[in-house]
Amino acid sequence: MSNFIELIDTYISNYSTYPHGKIEFECRYGDLVFYKAGTRAIIIHGIYIFPEYRQHGLCRGIIEHLIDAAPRTFKRLRIQSVISKILYDYLLRFRYRGRGFRLNMGQFEYVL
Repeated sequence: MSNFIELIDTYISNYSTYPHGKIEFECRYGDLVFYKAGTRAIIIHGIYIFPEYRQHGLCRGIIEHLIDAAPRTFKRLRIQSVISKILYDYLLRFRYRGRGFRLNMGQFEYVL
């Protein structure tokens, strides 16, 4: 999990330096793809966890860390391009700090 935390922290701390569009990060456990659109949302375009590391709570840890680490300037965490039925169902059930995601025009949003 520490690899994903480092990727998230790097993205957030260097957010202003990235151009608009997809920003991809890789680590030994998988990939995170952010999408910078100039909105007040942190947008995750893709989460890919290598098969051998699935079912170890990494996805939950990634989402929780994004929620906890997001600066006050962001108002939402948005996850788009949810292709996997497993992730789709998971995000519908996800609860953290008494809140969950809502499905809005094909994207999952969590109000920070």
